[in-house]
Amino acid sequence: MSLENGTNIFEDPTQSFVNERGNLVKGYITSIGSRYVFDFNYFTRDIGWKQFGTELDASYFGIWVHEKDRRVVTYVEGDLTEVICSDQEGFDKETQSMKAFYNSAQ
Repeated sequence: MSLENGTNIFEDPTQSFVNERGNLVKGYITSIGSRYVFDFNYFTRDIGWKQFGTELDASYFGIWVHEKDRRVVTYVEGDLTEVICSDQEGFDKETQSMKAFYNSAQ
């Protein structure tokens, strides 16, 4: 994940794998203590990100989707997970799975 320098985000290679939908998942650790830092500085609408709203949204939890780049980022209590979809079919499967899991109509 490439974010502006100085963000204190470190990739955790032990958390990288291909999920059951065939998409690459990468794990990261960060010292950033609130999802709102990402909302307002990194995963913004002006660069193509959309929030994926759930009932769990809080300062310690958030999900963002970038349709054009076919990426999904989840923040949970200081951990980031990035799902990189190689094609539109994989992205569609990923977002459908998210909608089912979070019971969301997005």
